[in-house]
Amino acid sequence: MLFVPVNVPKYVEKAHTRGADAVILDLEDSVPLAEKQAARRMVADASAAGEPRRRRCRRARQSAT
Repeated sequence: MLFVPVNVPKYVEKAHTRGADAVILDLEDSVPLAEKQAARRMVADASAAGEPRRRRCRRARQSAT
């Protein structure tokens, strides 16, 4: 599994090239509090983008805040 901070677009775009079995779009500790709301919108955008083979396994991790 590869945890990727969803607020860094270049990391999200290249995550599928890293050979991980799963890519976790992280909204937890890696995203500063001030950026969390925008990052939540980025999860939907990142999940919808890409080729079907890249969407094989998608997960998002977020805290209660």
